[in-house]
Amino acid sequence: QATKEQRDRACKLLATEMAYVSNPSFPSLDKTDGEVPTFSGSQTLPAAKNERKLRSGGMRSNLSRLAESPILTIDQERELFRRMNCLKYQANVVRATIDPNNFDLDALKKAERLLREARAVRDQIVHANMRLVMAVIKKYVTRRNSFDELLSDGLLMLLKAVERFDYSR
Repeated sequence: QATKEQRDRACKLLATEMAYVSNPSFPSLDKTDGEVPTFSGSQTLPAAKNERKLRSGGMRSNLSRLAESPILTIDQERELFRRMNCLKYQANVVRATIDPNNFDLDALKKAERLLREARAVRDQIVHANMRLVMAVIKKYVTRRNSFDELLSDGLLMLLKAVERFDYSR
């Protein structure tokens, strides 16, 4: 019998919008036992060889560190987007089997794990593209448009773009 906390987690999971860019290459759970294969064999991709650091004059040190992330190669970026969307797809497949009144706790844990992994990959993509956001917004800072305000808007747009980007195109 599920506890109230477990039922609440299941209801929260069922209420969560799970948008992803589907692709015919996504494996079925039956074939992979829930594991998402990677082309590179690694969850965290190595930095590209052309890594360079953004030099910023007045930027605060914590923001400067965010912009120092390595530049990803096209293949690395494609792999991260494929992995993020495949994890969401698989979480959605598992979620479809969950009934909040009578469910398998293992299925709930598996769906939550897949979503956590998808968020971690999304965060890696966002972190790798922070430099682009910083470079663009620095051009538009004025008295009316503060750096912090533009950064907030830029990060919001980056998050939306990452969620909607179709890596197969």
